[in-house]
Amino acid sequence: MSFCVIPSIIGTVLVYSLPSVDKWGRVASVWIIYTNSASLAVSFSVIGGNVAGYTKKTTVTFLLFLGYCVGNIIAPQCFRDEEEKEGYPTAIIAMIVSFSVLFIAPLVLRSELR
Repeated sequence: MSFCVIPSIIGTVLVYSLPSVDKWGRVASVWIIYTNSASLAVSFSVIGGNVAGYTKKTTVTFLLFLGYCVGNIIAPQCFRDEEEKEGYPTAIIAMIVSFSVLFIAPLVLRSELR
């Protein structure tokens, strides 16, 4: 799950660092960012395998889905109109921080379960 996020971090850095004239490089970088979707599918499957009881599974699945929805509502707010010329640094920082947390959290959970 953690390693699915590494290409997304690389893609985000490339989108920000590639020059604006390199259109296809930036498009490919955006495509790379979408590899983080695999970690969401793994998250839902981990819940099914690691949470006992129907009510607990349903509650944990709801909380995961609620977090996903809240993230999708908040994320576009990081793209500020006044930052367009600079390449939306607030959004890039938010994406890198989010992807970093998404990388570290499963590793922490794995170490805590041992």
